[in-house]
Amino acid sequence: MATFKFTVRPEWRRKDGTYNVRIQVIHKRKVRLISTPFYVTSDQISRSFKLKDQVIIDKLEEEIRSLRDKVNELGFVVDTWDIDTLLHYIYNNDKDDSALYYFTIYMQDKIDEFKGSGVTENTIAAHQQALNALKAYNGGKEVRYDEMKKSFIASFYEWLLKTRRPISANAIICSLRRYYNKAMQSLNDEEDGVVIVKYRCFDGLQIKVAENAPSRALDSVEDMQEVINYKSPDRPMKNFIKDLFVFSFVCLGINLADIIRLKKSDVRDGILCFQRKKVEHRGKGSAGIMQIKLNNVALAIIDKYNEEDSEYLFGFAGYSRNDYCTKLMTQVFDDLGIQAYEEPAISGKRRAKYTFYSARHSMATFARNICGIDKETVHEMLCHSSGNRDMAMTDIYIKKDYTHIWKANDKLLALFDWSAYLGNKKQ
Repeated sequence: MATFKFTVRPEWRRKDGTYNVRIQVIHKRKVRLISTPFYVTSDQISRSFKLKDQVIIDKLEEEIRSLRDKVNELGFVVDTWDIDTLLHYIYNNDKDDSALYYFTIYMQDKIDEFKGSGVTENTIAAHQQALNALKAYNGGKEVRYDEMKKSFIASFYEWLLKTRRPISANAIICSLRRYYNKAMQSLNDEEDGVVIVKYRCFDGLQIKVAENAPSRALDSVEDMQEVINYKSPDRPMKNFIKDLFVFSFVCLGINLADIIRLKKSDVRDGILCFQRKKVEHRGKGSAGIMQIKLNNVALAIIDKYNEEDSEYLFGFAGYSRNDYCTKLMTQVFDDLGIQAYEEPAISGKRRAKYTFYSARHSMATFARNICGIDKETVHEMLCHSSGNRDMAMTDIYIKKDYTHIWKANDKLLALFDWSAYLGNKKQ
């Protein structure tokens, strides 16, 4: 049976020094926090953040009694409902001002759930930035679902383009759309007549193509060949990071965050199978699942750093920080005479032209522009999700076949001389 209680937390402090009181709902080990219209000051709460204002306490207890009565009226059917279905019912129509009807509060709650769950801080920060932008556009106020019509989103996007670069504006729209679609799936139940998220407000939005978006791909096949052949005589860590860079390149641009987490158990019959760290928080299933056929170059690099007593393919997780790896790769580029920084410096700061991520960019660029591999296959090689609904529907009917991406990767690797890793052995 569901339980209810009111709560105040330190992290809910607003700029004006007040705290929003929320009702915590627990059902089937799931938790939701429902905002209330009550905001309290530090004088109205104890040091342990217990509410002291008896007037507000009485009103909250009255609300909680009402919620319990609604649940009790349902009887045993409650045990067959998940927490969101339950909330749909008890907040349907007669609680029109409930936070259940605010997209921004829903999104903030979801972002808060990600904290400490393994989702990277950069990802959480990007989502928070998107939410903050939407609220800023709305004058700092929460945004209701029934406000989010196509005209509202189109106007918001125009505002973004005036205040940000297109690539940043597009990222914000992408983030908001993802949460909005999740809200539509979890909050609506059309069979029971529950439609809280009313509009498909992101459909048909004309996204501006970001001109001159910064690509981190190396300029030429020759530059990549120099990286492949590079060997530092006195810096083993530079050689290690360079080898991981090459490993990323030959393995469909796999990210460093995924490389560091790879386990020996992820390799079965020469196939590396893993879920991308970037999307693991989206739940179980096929989201972000990738299979890579390990070519001889990849196997040579794995064998080079194999530690028998470790469960991981590479036993150097302590060096997984992006800035550290970029610093070492920058030194490799400098050693090779490859321009490592953009010119001129922006705002007095030197910005790296190439990073560890350049392995992924280079793989995609060379595959498309030099090997002539079709963009859809490159899209799959990168393990990007498809925003095309027709394509997504087709995927349901077609059994996933990875062999065409492996062949595409073989075609890409044939551009280079791999004797630095394989000797006279063929790739």
